[in-house]
Amino acid sequence: MGARKREKAQEKKANTRKKQADYERRRDAYNAKRRQAGMSVLRGLHRIFLVILAVGLMMRFARFKLENNEKLTRTTSNETLVTIRRDVFGVAVRASLDTCAVGGSFTSKGLTEARSKLKCLWPLMSNRDPNATYFVLRRRTCEAWRLAVFRPVVGQAYAAHSIDIWSGDNVSAALLDEKWLNDKGGQRQAREDLVKSLDAAPFSEGGWKGSAEILQRAAHFRRRDDDSSFLASLAKVSPPENSLVRLRGDSFYRVSDAVVLEQYRVPERSLRRVDHWREETNVC
Repeated sequence: MGARKREKAQEKKANTRKKQADYERRRDAYNAKRRQAGMSVLRGLHRIFLVILAVGLMMRFARFKLENNEKLTRTTSNETLVTIRRDVFGVAVRASLDTCAVGGSFTSKGLTEARSKLKCLWPLMSNRDPNATYFVLRRRTCEAWRLAVFRPVVGQAYAAHSIDIWSGDNVSAALLDEKWLNDKGGQRQAREDLVKSLDAAPFSEGGWKGSAEILQRAAHFRRRDDDSSFLASLAKVSPPENSLVRLRGDSFYRVSDAVVLEQYRVPERSLRRVDHWREETNVC
């Protein structure tokens, strides 16, 4: 009997050791699978990170390339470069415009919110373009040349259709031929270099024409650095008090202290990713 008990005890110990070994083997296999799955997840996340990084770099490079080589979409055709509307606002509206401190950009779907936020600027919207779908309305407080361009997404660029300016100060506008705009209109440095020298640049023909309020000249402008030439028009406006100056949207313009409304005719498909309303700071 004693031998039988010892055999059973040994069998029990052997079974226990076997079960323990089976458990350890299953545990090791399970842990190995977990480590393998974890490594697979890490490799997948690493690939996703590399893809996101590559796409981000490509988009950044694409934006850089497009800003320097894009062709602007323009809705302005043969409109006059500059016109003046006299006696536009009453005394109360003039005082309100003088005190405006905020600005905004908004789509045609954000008109209600824009009106509540831009009350003192809103008189400029009274004669807005019914076909415009995007607006920039704000006070510009420093003198700098600007080409009004709206880029809703990468690859698209729209020049303003018209620009309304309320100001008691001088307004300047420059209109360049389409070939120059198509070739270099998307190059910021080229635009800045050009407008800095445009006012004093020699023209091969043509002189100043117009009244005391609007002076214009149009002729062939010759670049002095590469000896290229193209058609250009330049206008200087001294608007009378309480008047509204309207410019072609595809022209450069310069003001010192003015309330400006830029109106764009942008297709609905290009506004899908654009906020209906966004506050803008009053800078150049």
